[in-house]
Amino acid sequence: KKLKRIPFSSLKFLQAMQKEKIRQVRIKQLLLLLLRTLIIFLLIAAFLRPTLKTSDFAVGQRARTSMVIVVDNSLSMAITRRGQSKLTEHRQRAQEVLQLQQPGDDVSLVTAAYPARQVNESPLYNAENASSALESIEQRASSTDLQGALEIAASALAASRNLNKEIYVFSDLQAELPNATALELSGQSTRLFVQNEQADPQRNLSLSSLRIDNQIFELRKPVELSVEVKNNGPIDENGKMVYLLLNGSRVAQGQVDVPAGESRSVLFRVVPDKPGYQLLTAELENDALSLDNRAYSLFYIQERTDVLLVGGDADDRLYLRLALQESIAEGGMQLEEMDAAQLSRVKFQAYDLVVFCNVPSLSPEVGQRLQNYLENGGGAVSFLGNAVDLRNYNEQLFERFGLGQLGESVGSQQGGQAILRLGTVNNNHPIFQGVFEQGESEKIDSPEFRFAVVARPAADAEVVMRYSNEAPFLLEKRVKDGLLLAYLASADAEWSDLPFKGIFAPLVNRSIRYVAGQGGMPGREIFAGQPAQVSLAGENLQQFSVVTPDQSVQQIRPNIVNGRFAVSVDETRQTGFYTLMADGKVQYVWAVNFDAAELDTPPLPNETFREIYGENNVVVLDAETPMQAALQSWRYGSELWQFFLVLALIGLLAEMLLFRAKKESTSVKPS
Repeated sequence: KKLKRIPFSSLKFLQAMQKEKIRQVRIKQLLLLLLRTLIIFLLIAAFLRPTLKTSDFAVGQRARTSMVIVVDNSLSMAITRRGQSKLTEHRQRAQEVLQLQQPGDDVSLVTAAYPARQVNESPLYNAENASSALESIEQRASSTDLQGALEIAASALAASRNLNKEIYVFSDLQAELPNATALELSGQSTRLFVQNEQADPQRNLSLSSLRIDNQIFELRKPVELSVEVKNNGPIDENGKMVYLLLNGSRVAQGQVDVPAGESRSVLFRVVPDKPGYQLLTAELENDALSLDNRAYSLFYIQERTDVLLVGGDADDRLYLRLALQESIAEGGMQLEEMDAAQLSRVKFQAYDLVVFCNVPSLSPEVGQRLQNYLENGGGAVSFLGNAVDLRNYNEQLFERFGLGQLGESVGSQQGGQAILRLGTVNNNHPIFQGVFEQGESEKIDSPEFRFAVVARPAADAEVVMRYSNEAPFLLEKRVKDGLLLAYLASADAEWSDLPFKGIFAPLVNRSIRYVAGQGGMPGREIFAGQPAQVSLAGENLQQFSVVTPDQSVQQIRPNIVNGRFAVSVDETRQTGFYTLMADGKVQYVWAVNFDAAELDTPPLPNETFREIYGENNVVVLDAETPMQAALQSWRYGSELWQFFLVLALIGLLAEMLLFRAKKESTSVKPS
């Protein structure tokens, strides 16, 4: 009979404990294996430097990138704060972007000062070259052409084959985007980075304009000026000095108080003592923005006015010759007379202006030559008379030059009673400016007219004086660069007693000086960055050059257009005077100013860029955040290697504790 083994209860207990212990050891060994495997995985993941970018997960590698850096070097970027200009601050931030350039990346630089341009003709693949090109960007006094800069940037990226495309805008965003539809990003892989500019208003006064109130300029006669000072800063400015310079010499100064956000005018009066170009400069004391502390303007005083007087005969010209006698005697005017029969041979370009007095008719050939003369800056004054063919004048003078149309005549040419007197006068016109006190023009000793021709003026012809029946007496019409004055009266005693009145001589003299001097003013105001252009007559002019405000000399090659020299300075980068020289003589001068509207333009909100480019394509960077850290996050995503490394360290600590517990539990103590 087989014996049945019955273990002691204590032994049975020990065997059960042994099985439980073996199970625990195996579980701990399995946990250690899994934990060590996880630690190795976490360490490998940390060294791979994974990133989390939106919904995509990238590991390690990155695609090549094409970058376009738009740097705003316009007027408003010259404001200094914390000891350096905005341009310097933004250029430093742009240098941080260039430090991210890797092999295979390319960089293009675009300046946003008008006109926007690309600094480098082809992409730069070397970070050092890109950095040097960035440092070479100079401050300009022109306005911001952000529209043009972004269009250039989009065009540069459109030619790139790289997967990632980025545009960085370093600007105070004081700009406008008039044609937003023209701004397109090339593909969904393009991102626009804009720095969030912090508002930091600085104390700043600017000279927004230097206006010349006169239009008739004579030697040793006063010229009135108005200088407008604007306070762009946050506090009132009191007792600020404004200085006026004439041809480089300080001739006047004034004091002004300007409340914050407002403008005030300072009036000056100068008396030129020599002929030629009169260069005017207004100056303020330096402040946070020095480029807007000067304003420039100019006018021209002819040394001698050459006048051609054309009449039917010498008697027709008599009273005009007598009216001009004093100016001729003073040497400021040279008068040449000619009968109407000689008009077909005259060269109008040899004279500053031509006066027609009772010329019977103008041939179509003379009319065309007169039109060419006026369009190229010449001047003309016409008087009617007994011999005038009104139908011919309608065709060759009034209709050709847009004066209107001659109509019916009233009264009698010889004898008879006066039917008209002078009526309203435009006292604000340059001919009468400063001649009459307010209301005195109505008290002048008016001529009495026995005969007159009624004209119907064109809509764009200015009526300077009227008859008492409101019909025009004097019409003005600008013909491109020239000027035409037409008197609806005769300059002799046949129609009226005008030649015997005290108003006749001043009226004739000021009319001629006004028409002859109208070319002495710039044709239009030129702002920095805009081209400066002029058309000059002169068959023998050679060796053209332009002297810029910093006294550097640029050689110019003009074009020949209709027998005249068409000169153009393509880009005026500085404010000040640009002097055109030919054969060592001054031919023309331009006054170039900053555009005051640049400082009044509010910054573009970030929403504007999001509306144009889309929410996901625009990244707004904080000005206080280090540029590299911010761009690393956006370019590569949020890096996760730190997270994996921390998890691996936690795992190593857990493994160490678990291994120590296992070692203690399996150790055998001696009995």
